[in-house]
Amino acid sequence: YDLIVLAYHSVQDASKCKFMITCDEFESHIKYFISKKYNFINLNTESGLRCNKKDILITFDDGYEDNYIHVFPIIKKYNIPIVIFLATAYIGKTMKLNGEKLSILNKYQIMQMHKSGLVHFATHTHTHIMLDKISDLKVIIDEIQTSKDIIEEIVGYRSRLFATPKGRYNPVMLPFLRQEFDYIFRGIGFFNKDDNAYCANRIEFLHNTSKVSIYLRTNVIFYKILDCYKLILRLFKK
Repeated sequence: YDLIVLAYHSVQDASKCKFMITCDEFESHIKYFISKKYNFINLNTESGLRCNKKDILITFDDGYEDNYIHVFPIIKKYNIPIVIFLATAYIGKTMKLNGEKLSILNKYQIMQMHKSGLVHFATHTHTHIMLDKISDLKVIIDEIQTSKDIIEEIVGYRSRLFATPKGRYNPVMLPFLRQEFDYIFRGIGFFNKDDNAYCANRIEFLHNTSKVSIYLRTNVIFYKILDCYKLILRLFKK
């Protein structure tokens, strides 16, 4: 069976770009998966990712303050666990998302979310660096270790999950990543239990994602058809 891993960024009262969904949109997504009887994975209480039918993991990238202001009340309302991949250099500061300057979670907010038992914090590098542009392994290791150290200092654990910023990736990282993490998310698509840990995928939900799109994009058959279509295109090009 396949595990569904969703990727979000920002949740606002009103969307200003495709990476910002509205509060109503996010709550409607939660209601949809509850109605379809999905099992939400809580990495604060479970030792790893299950890959059973209808298991789902909800993730957020960067750690925007709206995750505390808007997302946190919704997940508490429905008792839904999430993972936040945190860009630790920006804690308590601001960061740009598609040109929009947004506040990042501060230490107090991180602690409150952690204490709820519903939010697991994992690394997203320290400075949100584009890893495909860095050839020096020492720089990459420092980025990741610094992030892990800061998160451990705040919440008391070292997460075994890592998400590369914007899916950017450098093969030189592989030996180090295999030692440090159980799951590394770097692609868009369906996560399969047979995937190697360092090439796991997530499904990115953007503003105005319809219910039809949600159904298709969380259905493994859709991705198999898509793969067949891509294969046919490649054959015709030859």
